[in-house]
Amino acid sequence: MKVFVDTNVVLRFLDADDPFHEVVVAEVSGLMDAGIELGITPQVIREVWCVCTRPSSVNGLGLEPPLVESLVQSIEKTFSFWDDRPGIAYEWRRLVALLSIRGVQVHDANHAAAALSHGATHVLTLNAKDFDRFRPFGLEQMSPAPGS
Repeated sequence: MKVFVDTNVVLRFLDADDPFHEVVVAEVSGLMDAGIELGITPQVIREVWCVCTRPSSVNGLGLEPPLVESLVQSIEKTFSFWDDRPGIAYEWRRLVALLSIRGVQVHDANHAAAALSHGATHVLTLNAKDFDRFRPFGLEQMSPAPGS
């Protein structure tokens, strides 16, 4: 089984001060111990970089780029890196057109297109409802839960 890891999970995995940190770390560890491949994409790295370097006054972590580079290297050692490949852009367009996706949800559609392109069957996310629309395409949601 291959699982795409959403940006919101990766950010909580990195931030020991986040209230979901322990739950996310436990879930990631459990899945890895079970031999499940957990993957991230270039978009996840871009989104992590954005949130980490954005000032805390606008819902960021306010970190300096050299520290963020170190964090990115750490997550690339933890999760499989699923690089962009031919066909993801076409799959994204197909999904947004078929599902009439608008606005900020186009980013989740790109995550879904990349995950499907890499053979993922699940997405690990804290926002399962954002990925509900992709079930008919073979992408199920998983959410870290306390005690899991």
